[in-house]
Amino acid sequence: EFAINQGSVYCKLLLTEFLMDYYQCTSQNEKYIDLCVEHAALYKQQKIIADRERAAAIDIKIELQAKEVERKNAEIKSNTDSLTGLGNRYMLEKDILVLLEDAIQNKRPIAVGIIDLDCFKQKNDTYGHIKGDECLVQVSDILRGVVADIGKAYRFGGDEFVILLNNGTHDQVETMAINAKQKLHEAGIENINSTVIPEITFSQGYVTIYPTRIYTSEELLQYADKALYHVKENGRNDYLILEEEE
Repeated sequence: EFAINQGSVYCKLLLTEFLMDYYQCTSQNEKYIDLCVEHAALYKQQKIIADRERAAAIDIKIELQAKEVERKNAEIKSNTDSLTGLGNRYMLEKDILVLLEDAIQNKRPIAVGIIDLDCFKQKNDTYGHIKGDECLVQVSDILRGVVADIGKAYRFGGDEFVILLNNGTHDQVETMAINAKQKLHEAGIENINSTVIPEITFSQGYVTIYPTRIYTSEELLQYADKALYHVKENGRNDYLILEEEE
């Protein structure tokens, strides 16, 4: 009665199997054979229903996966500079906090750097903003390459970039700064009206610190900015590394 009232193919199939077992055990072979035919028809119906349900479940899973991909892509876009593909200020804020917490826990130094293109206005004025954007992309690729295994590069805004190094010893920073300067020189990005040399150069200011507390990004960037200011006031196209005491 339950199976009939429910109108469920599965319930009817289950009832048929119970009855088949009963007729077989009680040697009612004719009834058993009739139910075998009915069972086959019900099984076919149930398989169609199960296939539909399985397909619907797969559709839902695919839809959820697509939404997750969309969410991740949206998160990447919100964290990434659209021109260069480097992290933006929002990502920088988050990454600084993670870096500080890890450095404090493991008692190791970090380094923060600010890199500013020299005479970038002359680049834009002479060659146009499209060439200026191409220059920013080239510089971004260089910075991404030199920090690949030791930290991250970010576009802070305009022609300014920020570097975070996971293990900011003076020697590591100096090696990276020299490498970055050399790679940029090898790229030979023309800037004929620069007051430094007739190609794109940049000034680099870094601070290394053994953090024992959480700093704001503004605090750390101010330390690096002191070094950058000194470089720009003394001819540009160079680097300076300061060691900040707690």
